[in-house]
This record gives sequence, structure tokens and C-alpha cells, in this order.
Amino acid sequence: MLLLLALTTTIIRNDALPQIHEAPKIINSACDATRQTEHVSAQIKSKIETAFRQIVLGKKTSAKLSVAAAASTGEKAVAYAALAASAAVKLQAAEHNLQSNLEALLKGAAAAAELTATEELVSEAADLSLEARPGARTATVSGTEGGLPLRFASFGGGKSKCDTAKEAADQRKAAPGTKGGDKISFAHLQNRPKIGNDKKLAALCGDDNTPPNNCDGSADADLTYFEITTGTLLTEKMKQYNKGPQPTEGYTPDTPEPTALLPRETYVTGRLNIIKQAEHACDSITFTADSLKNSALVTDSTTQALLETTLLTQKEREQTDIRQKKLEEITTRLYGKAGTDVKARIWEPIEIIPIQAEATEDNKATELKHLTDLGKLRRAAAFYLAKQATKAETAAVQKATESTAKTETAKTTENKKYGDKKDEVCKATEEKDCDKNKCEWNKEKNQCKVKECAFIISVSIKAILLLKYFGFSVKYLIFFQINFIKLIGFFNFERILYFERLW
Repeated sequence: MLLLLALTTTIIRNDALPQIHEAPKIINSACDATRQTEHVSAQIKSKIETAFRQIVLGKKTSAKLSVAAAASTGEKAVAYAALAASAAVKLQAAEHNLQSNLEALLKGAAAAAELTATEELVSEAADLSLEARPGARTATVSGTEGGLPLRFASFGGGKSKCDTAKEAADQRKAAPGTKGGDKISFAHLQNRPKIGNDKKLAALCGDDNTPPNNCDGSADADLTYFEITTGTLLTEKMKQYNKGPQPTEGYTPDTPEPTALLPRETYVTGRLNIIKQAEHACDSITFTADSLKNSALVTDSTTQALLETTLLTQKEREQTDIRQKKLEEITTRLYGKAGTDVKARIWEPIEIIPIQAEATEDNKATELKHLTDLGKLRRAAAFYLAKQATKAETAAVQKATESTAKTETAKTTENKKYGDKKDEVCKATEEKDCDKNKCEWNKEKNQCKVKECAFIISVSIKAILLLKYFGFSVKYLIFFQINFIKLIGFFNFERILYFERLW
């Protein structure tokens, strides 16, 4: 009996699928943007872990069916085996589906992580500030040729700006009217524009006779004093990227700016499009282990086909109307009408199926519900399969022994009649007197001789009994019996006759 493992896939409406994007939020900064990409990365990783976990759980459920089928008899065994066969087909499909989408999922998680890291860098770079230098005469300024060295103020503290922001509660407000992932906001770096009284603006200024005061003094043509005020050179600029409505359409910026932004727009759109592919991959992975226990598995074509081939006669299978009626009757008897009672008839009784001690690792009898490890379940299934094979072998030996006994009984009766001397019976000198049952007439030699097949059959039976006596397995006995006629050609017939007489 072929017992297989399985999973099944379930159909879920697209609008009911879990989203890898967070609910739309208003994004005002690079640190705000990191929250949305971190959410995407976490959701993809969770999807992968859940998919593999569901497959493992599905295999355990399917393995239970395998053990139950092997440990049961009659229609009950067929009921379990049919579900196991159906599950096998669905398991293969589900595993193949996961493997084919796994690369897209991993790439999507990596793309989201790259965007997160980029936004953290943008938030730090936007805060980079020039180091201030107080006003001084050019003759006394340190540095090459009396210049003022330009340096950034200290940066790169023990904790990033975004990490500090995430320690506080999420202050972002909801953005109603949009679906998660349809609009993604991303912060870029751009040159800081010159604004009149902006205190964060880094400036270089000079004066003719007195040190400048935060660059507020007037400057003449002949500058002798110089000053650098602290301030940033870059600023964050938020850009919105919109997802195309069709699967083949990628993300595009609301107002394209191919230059003057870091990172460039194509860097962002390229990774957002990878995330979009991962989103489709997530939507296509819908299997849950619990789907193996619903009525859909009962009405599945594989289940019905196995019930048909095992429980219907050839005549019933050939007549469509009778076949369908019989299948419905069998399905109702085993699982309830259309599988509606599968829980009570299969999944509740399966838990309390007794498991022999020899089928367990600790050699203790138990119930099937206590075998929760996949390895233990497969061990139990193997034990019962081997047990069934042993029963089949014993039955074959028994049948062969009974057949041999009948043959020997008939031979004994005949020996009593002829004294076990067939060669003396075949001594007729004329063809008409040659016994046709035990002898044959050799026209070339004009002689009545014992039939060769009579000796061959007799020697074959006795040889089989002899091999059985010395403990040969039934498979060797069957091999010997099938090939004995072929082996006879390698021996001298007279020696076989001699062996028969000695026997």
C-alpha cells in the first residue's frame, strides 16, 4: 500500500490577503520612512517562516493519515489512505509553490532592508554641520596659506537619530483614503537652499577692520577678518512614489527629478519594484495545515480516484452513472455526505488509534495523538507497513504449503498404485500399450519412457520443500519455482531421474 505525505493549497480572495505594507501613515522625515520599510522587511520574513512552519505541520497531519492507514484494516484503512494520497499531490504543489516564490521573497526583504539603511543614512547626513570658526585676521589664522579649514562638526554618536526616535511612541498620523503600499514616501538629500535669516545656514563672511559678529556686520572690498558660522549643507526632501495599478507596472515618483537628489530616484524605484514582486509572491502562498482537515480534501479528485480503484468493481467503474452513484455512497459512508462529517469520522477517531510498543522509539504502547514528532510518525508508519508485508509473506508461504500438500497427497495415492516406480510402468514395447498419463512414446527410439515433466514437477516440489526446511525466505522459494524449468536445461536429465529415484 502506497502511503504518502501531503499538503493542500486553499483559495483566498485577494482582498483578504494579509498586507506586507503597514497601514498608510503621513511620513514627514527619513526616520518616519524607516518605520514603513522595516515593517515590510519584517512581514516578508514572517511570511517565509510561517510558510515553512505550515508545511511542517501539514506533513505531520499527513503522516498521521499514513500511520492510521497502515494500522487499520478494511474500508477504514482505505478511507485514511485515500486522504493521504490526495494530500501527497497537494503537498508537492504547495512546496513547489513556496520554492518558486522564495527567491522573490528574499530579494524583497533585502530591498526593504537596503531602503531602511539608506533612510537612516539620509537622516544622519542631513544633520551634518560645518564647524564654526570665530572671526580672525588672515595673518593669524592657522592652516595653509592663512586659510580657514572647513570641517564638519562632531557626528556619529553612540545611537543613531532614527534609533532614538523609535524609542518613543509612533507619532505618525494615519493617511486615510489610500491602501498600504499604493503610495510610498521616501526622504532624499538635496543642497540646502539659501534662506535669509536661517540660523542653520553655514556661512563664510569677512570684515575690513573688526572681526565679524556671526556674519552680521558689513563687509568692505578689502577684507582682513574672516568667520565661519556653523550650519548644515544638506536638507531632507520628501518624495512620494506611486504604485502602478497593473502587476507589470512599477513605482514612479509623483514629480520626477532625475538630478540634484541623493540617493537618485532610480535607486528607490528599483527597490520598490522588487518589493512589489515580493508582495505578489506573498499573496500566492496561501497554504495552511488546517486546510488538510476540511471537507475539500474528501471531494478532491485524487481522493475520489483512489476510492474508485480500490472499492469499486471493474464493471461499476466502466458504467459512468453507476460509478458516480457508488462513489457518492462510499464517500457518505466513510466521510459523511460530500465530506461534511470528516471531523467526526476521521480526525477525532484518528487521535485515539492504538500504537503498538514495537512501533515507538521508547518501546511503549501509546495512542496516535501522542506521536507529535515527524520522525516518530514515519517510524510508526514504517513498522505497520513492514508488518503488513510480513503477513503477506506468511500468507504466500501458507498457500504454497497447502498446494504442495495436495500435490504430495495425490502423489502418495498414485505411488500406492504404482509402487513409486514410474519407470517400471513405462515398459510397454508397443505405442498402444504405453500409458499416456505417466508415459510418452519415443518414435525415434521406438520406446515407452516416463514423461520428463512428471519428474521435473516432482523434483521441483521436493526441492522447494528442502529449501524451506533449511530456512530460505519465501522470495527465494518463489524465484526458484518460477525459474526451475529454465534451470533444468543445465542438468543431465538422467541425473535428475536418478535424483528422483533416490528421493
